[in-house]
Amino acid sequence: MTAQAYNGTILKFPKLPKLEKPALYLGAHGEVFNYVTLGKDDLVFTMSDVNIPPGKGPPAHMHHFVAEWFFAPEGGITLFCSDTDYLDIDNPPSKEEGTQVGVFLIPLGPGQVFCSPKHRVHGYVNSDKVDRPLTCIWKPYEGAPDMLPYKDGGTREFFEGVHAKIEDMNHLPSVSEKRRAHYIAQSHKYGIPHSSYLLEFVNRVEPYIPDSLQHMENFEELYEMFDMINDYNAGNRNITAQ
Repeated sequence: MTAQAYNGTILKFPKLPKLEKPALYLGAHGEVFNYVTLGKDDLVFTMSDVNIPPGKGPPAHMHHFVAEWFFAPEGGITLFCSDTDYLDIDNPPSKEEGTQVGVFLIPLGPGQVFCSPKHRVHGYVNSDKVDRPLTCIWKPYEGAPDMLPYKDGGTREFFEGVHAKIEDMNHLPSVSEKRRAHYIAQSHKYGIPHSSYLLEFVNRVEPYIPDSLQHMENFEELYEMFDMINDYNAGNRNITAQ
């Protein structure tokens, strides 16, 4: 698969490594996540292929310990992202406090990639009428807590802690308001505060991409992770995958 950044750079996006038993989880809005966490020396990150039903996607949220890359092989995904940082994990945007933020729409065409830095309000939706795939990569930064067992900045810990594990793709767990409420209530302790509804964090949506978000690929970091993924897929078992 090839990926195209907003500046036109073409990338060869590696395939998700295969585990003997895939780590499959159901998102709170019906998304199916297939996870792999890779690690060698000081580099650890989590990658996931996601299948997203039409009109679905996570609510507005932030990552305090990781950056997140998005790759849409078929397009059909619309991201939204702020260009404002919220540095205090205990004070996310609030309608009551009048600290909501504006976000900008970022439509991903086939093969396009975008990175949302830590501390930014963001989310995405399948803006098409059919299921669409999305590949996400989460990379922790220095200072992220060593959440066990993955040490990936809390991404896998969050999913395994609050999402339903899929044992059989032919019999998916149910998606309920109770499950969504639990997902949102627990998100803060993993460093990923989620909003209950869009306007809790967001006060306006702008239909353009500002200059500050035009070049958000972070290629140097992305290439380093690509090298590890490709090495593992080529048989290098000095790299852990779980």
